[in-house]
Amino acid sequence: MKLTIKSIIYWEMLKGRPFASFSQSSKNDIDSMLYSIYICTGGISCTESVFKRTLENPKTAMKMYKDFWREMEIMSQFQYQKRGSETAVKDEAESILHIAAFLIAEGMDAAYVMNEMQMHEIPIFLEAYADKRKEHMENKRMWTYLTILPHLTKPLEGGSSSLVSFPWEEQEAQENKKRQDERDIETFNQFMKKGKGMLKF
Repeated sequence: MKLTIKSIIYWEMLKGRPFASFSQSSKNDIDSMLYSIYICTGGISCTESVFKRTLENPKTAMKMYKDFWREMEIMSQFQYQKRGSETAVKDEAESILHIAAFLIAEGMDAAYVMNEMQMHEIPIFLEAYADKRKEHMENKRMWTYLTILPHLTKPLEGGSSSLVSFPWEEQEAQENKKRQDERDIETFNQFMKKGKGMLKF
């Protein structure tokens, strides 16, 4: 048994909702996922209702559930901590179908995405795309600035960033300001502590 992106997409199409809503405590969700896994791997060729009737056999169901939970346990070991930077797909409730389609449209091998890529790899590729996109846009802004520079009476004070500010730059500026404010507050508190000592006679 292998939980592929393709099987997750099939589950989303069956249920009409994103994989983020999958509940490990819902027998209905699990049974539909089992069906999606088996039909994508060619293990069966029947409708979901027929497949679910096979799960009425305790022996068959026990083996399938055991294999499923073993697969989930193995995959749960691999967790990728996303950076705070902007990613191509921000909403974690975005369907895997749309994320997979986005990655394939951006040039990733469709066979790899659908049949080999694992869930924990998705944010890695999205961040890589976001980094590539940011670099492209910043380079484009720089070349635009260099193109118009000879026509300016004097260089812009902020350089190329004066032309347009990107969302990730604004976010970084806000984070830097927040960190500076926290440092200023800490400095003030330290000063007040020392000042109280200086006022003692």
